[in-house]
Amino acid sequence: MRLRFSLRDKVRHLLFVGLLLLAGINVDGAIYYSRVATGNFANVSTWSTSPTGTPANNTALTNTDVFIIQSGHTITVAANQTVASITVNSGGQLTIGSNTFTVTGTTMVSGTILIASNTSVKTFTGLVTINAGGTWTSTAATTASRVVFKGGITTNSANVFSAAGATFNSNNQDFSGTGSFNFQDITVNGVTLTNNETLTVGTSLSGTGRLENASSGVLNIGGTITVSTLTATATGNTVNYSGGNQTGISTIYNNLTISGTNTKTFATTPTVTGTLSMEGTASIVVTTGAVTYGSNATLQYNKATNYTA
Repeated sequence: MRLRFSLRDKVRHLLFVGLLLLAGINVDGAIYYSRVATGNFANVSTWSTSPTGTPANNTALTNTDVFIIQSGHTITVAANQTVASITVNSGGQLTIGSNTFTVTGTTMVSGTILIASNTSVKTFTGLVTINAGGTWTSTAATTASRVVFKGGITTNSANVFSAAGATFNSNNQDFSGTGSFNFQDITVNGVTLTNNETLTVGTSLSGTGRLENASSGVLNIGGTITVSTLTATATGNTVNYSGGNQTGISTIYNNLTISGTNTKTFATTPTVTGTLSMEGTASIVVTTGAVTYGSNATLQYNKATNYTA
C-alpha cells in the first residue's frame, strides 16, 4: 500500500516537471511542495520534495527552486524571496506581505494569491495565469510601482482579477483569457500592453508606453488617461469613458462610449468608425473641431432623459 502511494506521487512529480519543461521553464533547482496548513515561506521545513509532505525539507532554499502550494495550505511570504516559478493549487493560498517577492518564471494560480501590503516590490517576470476558480487580490498595493508585470496576465476565472496599482514594462504583454480585470492605477512604460478582455481602470492609466485595445477588448476608464499612445481602431473594440469630468485622448475609436456624469473633453477631433454611445448624464465637448464619424458609424443615445448635443 505504501509503495503504491509512493509510485503515484513519483508519477505526479514527473508529470509536473514535464509541464514546466513544456512551458519553457528550466528546472535548475528543486521542486518543493507545501506540507503545512499554515507556514512561513522562508522556513525550509514548510516544504518537502514530495507532495506527501514526507520527509520535511532541511536544505536551504535557492532562487532557482520551484514551489507548489497545495490544497488546504496557506503560505506567507515574510522575508525577501526570489523563486523560479510558483504554483498555487485549488484550495491553497499564497499571502505576500511587506517584503520583496520576485518570480523569474511563470505564476500559475488555481487557488488564491493575496498581496497584502503596499511596501516593497513584487515582480512577476513570466506569464501570470489565473485558472478557473483562481483568485488574485492585490488591492492593498496602491502604488503602481509596487507590483510589476513583465510577461502579461491570462485569467480564465469567473473571479475578477482585482488589483490596485500595477506597472507593465520590459516586454510587450497581453491581458487575455475569458475573465475580466479591475485595476485602480496602471502604468505602461516603454512597451505595448494589449487588452483582449474587459479591463476597468478606476483612477489612472499612464506611462510612456502604448495601450492597444484588441477587437474583443473593452476598456473602461473611470479617471485620467495619459498613456503615451492609445490604439483603439480594431473592429469590435470599445473604449468607455465612465467617470465624471474627464479628458479623453483624441484618436480613432471603433466604438466610443461616453457614460457616467459630467463632461468628457477632447482637445481635438476624435474619430468614431463604429458606434458613439451617449449614456448616463455625460456629455462630450471637443475644444477644437467636432467628432468625426466614419462612413458606417452610428450615433446612439442611451439616456433616461432628453439630450441636446
